[in-house]
Amino acid sequence: MIETVFRASGRNRSCRTKAICFLIAITFTFSSVTVVSWNQGCFSRVTSISKLLSSDSSNTTNSNQSGDDWPMYGGDLAHTSSVTTTPVQGSQPTWQFDTGDSDWSSPAISGGRVYVVGTDLFCLNVTTGATIWDQAMNDAGSAPAVAGDSVVIGSGNASVLCFDAVTGQLIWNYVTGGPVSSSPAVANGQVFIGSGDANVYCLNLSNGTKIWNYTTNGPVDESPAIDNGRALVENNDGNVYCLNDTTGSRLWNYTTYTYDYSPVVADGCIYIGTPTIPELLCLNATTGTFVWSFNFQSISTQQSQQFECFQPAVANGRVYTATLETGAVGINNLFCLNASTGDLLWRGDGDYTPSIGGGLVYDLFGAPMNSMYLFCENATTGAEVWNYTLTINVGIIGGVPIAIAGGHLFFKEYGNITYCLPMMLVAASPPTVEGAPSAMIACIFFLAGITVVVVERRKILAR
Repeated sequence: MIETVFRASGRNRSCRTKAICFLIAITFTFSSVTVVSWNQGCFSRVTSISKLLSSDSSNTTNSNQSGDDWPMYGGDLAHTSSVTTTPVQGSQPTWQFDTGDSDWSSPAISGGRVYVVGTDLFCLNVTTGATIWDQAMNDAGSAPAVAGDSVVIGSGNASVLCFDAVTGQLIWNYVTGGPVSSSPAVANGQVFIGSGDANVYCLNLSNGTKIWNYTTNGPVDESPAIDNGRALVENNDGNVYCLNDTTGSRLWNYTTYTYDYSPVVADGCIYIGTPTIPELLCLNATTGTFVWSFNFQSISTQQSQQFECFQPAVANGRVYTATLETGAVGINNLFCLNASTGDLLWRGDGDYTPSIGGGLVYDLFGAPMNSMYLFCENATTGAEVWNYTLTINVGIIGGVPIAIAGGHLFFKEYGNITYCLPMMLVAASPPTVEGAPSAMIACIFFLAGITVVVVERRKILAR
């Protein structure tokens, strides 16, 4: 950029003109770098996602995170919806893919591939979005989970299916007594999944045979979380169940409201969002005893009422969740709480289940007129980094986590489009950074002073 400015100035221009051109170049260069620095601090300019994602998976018997991937619903066996990754910078969506069907599901990313459901179960190239294989599902009921060379998924046709993750060939099919919308979790060669027949099932990953089942009093539609030998499940009978993951025996249960989201486990606690009232609940994961709760109705006004709390995300001693609110959809509805005490730390924009990566928290919400808004905020302060608007087929988005892998975001709208976007969208709307203009002006005057001194000194020496 500097070389171009000097060439345009011409040899016959004065030293002062050159100095001004240099100052302008430096100013614009500083401005472009500083905006990104204020927004994020550091990022990667890598454009090939495959460079950040291994072509092999070391987790052959688990769907837990291994490196920079997102192999199951909620990202890991604890459903924390957080990942360690280096954000990639870009100016527009990397790719989008039409799955041909409307549903709420979260993609799984592992081994350089993206697995997402629509009319079929699709396996896509993570870099290009091109189809590697697709397998007819008829009625896919859940998000997929990837463990090594196996991908497991629930079906609305009352079955759990396992496919070869590389070829798409069916390996086994286990039939339950009801539709399966629970997303599977795979740990130590065992598949944990719920069913509409009120059972939690533990199946053998290799052949699909049943190891045990536990019968509840209502449909088990949510994904089990696995933590320290425990399988934790919410279901529609108003209970949270803690089961021994080896035997299926009940260790404890906690009775409260009807649930609609999967439990999240971190640092010895379970975090649960409730759809019937806007409350986030924290329990002791070992004993099931109450630790704290935060009722978002307490911060509502007469003009705006909170009425649902979504599944949270947890990272670095903080828990993030969003609520639905009448009168102000998506605006100021993302909350960050202290994970130990439940104290409110900050409030930002969002409307559904958040996800965390690279020190950033991502959330989105659908709005009328077929628009979808994606927010990126600083996970520590809640300051907005950028926001982006996508035109979609249907003006709503489901309450499922955004998958984060290889410095990119992956999510599916309720219509039929799956999106892949870089984590740092430089073409997105930048926020107004408090103090930034004054800092820029100070820098300009500083550079101007140095430039004038240098030019005048050269004049003196040339005499």
